[in-house]
Amino acid sequence: MVAGDSWVKEDALKVIIVGGSVAGLTLAHCLYRAGIDYVVLESREDIAPKQGASIGIFANGARILDQLGIYSEIEECTDPPVWNEVVTGKGDVVSKLDSMALVQARLGYPINFLEREWFLKSLYTQLPDRSKILTGKIVTSVVQLAEGIIVSCTDGSQFVGDVVAGADGVHSRVRQEMWRHVEMDGLAKSLAKDKEAMSAEYRCLYGMSSRVPGLEEKHHYLTVNKNWSFLAFVGKSDRCYWFVFEKLDRIYHAPNIPRYIEADQLEFIKPFLGMDTSHTTSNSKLCGKEKLQRRWPPWKRLSTVDGHMAGSFA
Repeated sequence: MVAGDSWVKEDALKVIIVGGSVAGLTLAHCLYRAGIDYVVLESREDIAPKQGASIGIFANGARILDQLGIYSEIEECTDPPVWNEVVTGKGDVVSKLDSMALVQARLGYPINFLEREWFLKSLYTQLPDRSKILTGKIVTSVVQLAEGIIVSCTDGSQFVGDVVAGADGVHSRVRQEMWRHVEMDGLAKSLAKDKEAMSAEYRCLYGMSSRVPGLEEKHHYLTVNKNWSFLAFVGKSDRCYWFVFEKLDRIYHAPNIPRYIEADQLEFIKPFLGMDTSHTTSNSKLCGKEKLQRRWPPWKRLSTVDGHMAGSFA
C-alpha cells in the first residue's frame, strides 16, 4: 500500500483513513469486518493521547460498537447515570427524574460517558491487526488519478489506495484537499458558502475532576440559565466530567471564529465559580468553543467522516 518508485495500482480495494480518531478507528473495525484492506494515518505520535475530556456513547453508537464486537470492553470503563437533575442558576431544583434509566429500557443501551483517551485505547487494542495504524503521519497532499489516489506525508512517505476517508477533525486536511480538487475542476463558486459553514455561537470550557461532596453517583446534572449553562456527569471510579457553556456576543463564522489559549481558562471561569452545579454544589468545587462543520459530500475518491463537533480551551 506504500507507494514505491513506480506507481502500481493493485486490484484489491484499499481505503486510506486519515485520522486515528474515534471515527477513524471505528471505520477501521468496519473495514476489517468487511474484508476490505485499509491503513490509518494518525498525525500524533500517540494513538491515545491524554487530550480532550469525556465522550458520550448513546444508543445508536453503542449498537454499532456492539455489532462490531467491541462494545463490552468499552462498557467496562463506564458507569452509566440513572438520575437526571435540572436546576436553575440559583440552585433551585426544576426536576429530578430517573430518565437515564428509561433511555436504556427503551433503546436497549444506556448513555455512557468515559475519557476519550480510554475510548481510543480500547478501539486501538481491539483491532486484530494494529500494524495498519501508523502514527506520526502528517498528511500534506492528496493526488487523484484515474486509477486511484496517492496520499503524501511530511516524512516523505506515500500511500496508494482507491478511496480516502478523512477522519481528521474539524480542521480537516482531507476536507481542504477536497476543496482544492473542486477548485481545480472549475467549481470554486460552489465552495464559498461551505468554507464559511462552520460557525460558533457558544464557547465551552470542559474538564475532568474527582467527584466532590454534593454530587452523587450515577447522576447527570444540568444547570440552565440565560446565556450560560453547566453540565456534569459522575462516572466510574468517582470521575466527574463537567462542561461550562457561555453564549458569545454574536455568531462567528469561519475563518473568523475566536481561538483560545490555556491562559484564557481562568478569566473564562471566574464569573461562574459561585454558580450552582447542583442544588447542593457550586461550580467552584469542580473547577472552547462549540463549533459545527457541515459534513461535505464525497468528491470523487475523497470523503470525510463525522467524528466530533466540539473544540475547547484545554
